Parts: sequence; structure tokens; C-alpha cells
Amino acid sequence: PRYRSLREERPFFEVLKDPEASAEITALPLDYYPLDAAVLYNDLCMYKEAREVYAKSQAEADSSKSPDSYIKGKLANMHADIGDTYMDINMQKEAAAEYKKALSLCPNYIDIRTKLGIALREKGDIKGSIEQFKMVKKEKPGYSPAGIGLGLAYYSNKQRKLAAKAWHQVLEADPDNERATMFLRLVEGPRKKVKKVTKKTKAAKKTTKKKKRS
Repeated sequence: PRYRSLREERPFFEVLKDPEASAEITALPLDYYPLDAAVLYNDLCMYKEAREVYAKSQAEADSSKSPDSYIKGKLANMHADIGDTYMDINMQKEAAAEYKKALSLCPNYIDIRTKLGIALREKGDIKGSIEQFKMVKKEKPGYSPAGIGLGLAYYSNKQRKLAAKAWHQVLEADPDNERATMFLRLVEGPRKKVKKVTKKTKAAKKTTKKKKRS
């Protein structure tokens, strides 16, 4: 509607010669549709005017009024939702691809990067999984889902000490984290019992040797 009213006010070629008016018309679709760019076609061979319009439009797009970040965020979350659906049906490869698309739009979304780490771990890419969790921890050290995920990735790779270290770091930031506590028991609990048994066994052996000597 706005475009039609503008066209009624001024002739087409007059608008073409006015960079500000051309930029306004070019940016109109952004008010109605989820677009993040407007493309100008220099079909009329008016090169100078086209450059002026493009420069003005680019400045408008780079201004604080630009919906670019908002739109990218919405698209990123849409890809993440699709990834979640794939994860629900155990299609980790497809889920990882969707999370990567989301991160290509919004690389600082740590929750989506954490989901990518989980998807990579579950599809067997432990190295890639660890890399994603480390990136999240570098961005936000106290983010417990990434710390727990990192521990599980290490544990899957039979790196029990590193797994325990990751979960201890989670508890340092969040002492009441039940998941970190549970995983630590799996790693450290059995080891403590084994050590106690070993000591008892050694003591029993020493007693047996003394009896034999006497």
C-alpha cells in the first residue's frame, strides 16, 4: 500500500533520480516481509544513480533501525527447533546440520552451540563435540550444561580424569547441580571402594605371611 501511494505522488523516473526516495522504496519490503536484504537491478543502465541508491540503501541497512539481527535470531531459533525435532527421533547427523545453520546466523547463541556439542557426541564425533563445549565455556565459563556435556564427551572418550575435572568445575559454579554430582559418583565412587578393598587385601596378606613365619 505504501509503495502504491508513493508511486502516485511521483513519477517513476523522478523517483529513480532521487537516491533518498529510491532507498525508501527499496527498503519498504522489510516492513512487511522477513527479509534481511534488498537487491537493486541496474536494468535501465543508469549506473551512477544505481550506485547512489545502493549506497543509501546499504547505509539504511546498517543503521540501528535495521531488523537484521532480529530476523537472524528468529531464523536461528527456527533451525534449532528443527534440530531438536531431529534429536527426538535419533537423527543426530541431521540435527547437527540444523544447529550449524543456526550458528552460522548467530554464532554467540551458546545454548544452540551446546546442543550441537550433544548432537556431535551422540553421533560419534567426540573431538568435534569437545571443541564445541570448549567454545561455550570460553564464552561463558559458568554455563553448566556445557560443562556437563564436556564431561560426558570426555567420559565417552575414556578420559575419566578430564571428565571428573569438568564436573568438578560445574560444581564450583553451581554446588547444588544434581547431574554433575551424579556423574561424579559414577566416576569417583567406585574408585574409592576399590582402594579400600585393596588396602584390606594388603593387610590380610601381611597377616597371613606373619602367621606362616611363626
